Amino acid sequence: MTHSIRVSLFVAGLSLIGPLLLSGCATDAPGIKSNFVRQWTVVDADVEAATAAAEDVLESYELRDVESGTTQLDGVARGFRADGTEIVVEVRRARDEDGQAVAGSEVSVRVGTVGDEPIGVEIAEKIRDRVTE
Repeated sequence: MTHSIRVSLFVAGLSLIGPLLLSGCATDAPGIKSNFVRQWTVVDADVEAATAAAEDVLESYELRDVESGTTQLDGVARGFRADGTEIVVEVRRARDEDGQAVAGSEVSVRVGTVGDEPIGVEIAEKIRDRVTE
């Protein structure tokens, strides 16, 4: 197979799965979307509160080296599983489809490099539950 045919097949494949990976699909958990690598939801809290909730949830799993940081625009919490897999929770101000800021924060979870959807969904649910307590 020639190089140009391989490139064409690769581009065709990306055009089929690219929109799915970028837009995300609903999960079994209400309000949580996934593209298999990341799971995300919008929570009813500002960035600082959502990031603090994410740090608390990661600590509840007894992850190693849990840390977090925030600005008024975004935040991040991260920790490591016993096998060294990094779990990262990114938080940013929520925006509507037009890009305008709305109340709340978008929380995005990534487990490892390629994701672990069931664990990511579970963590996103716990963060959402923590901010509504």
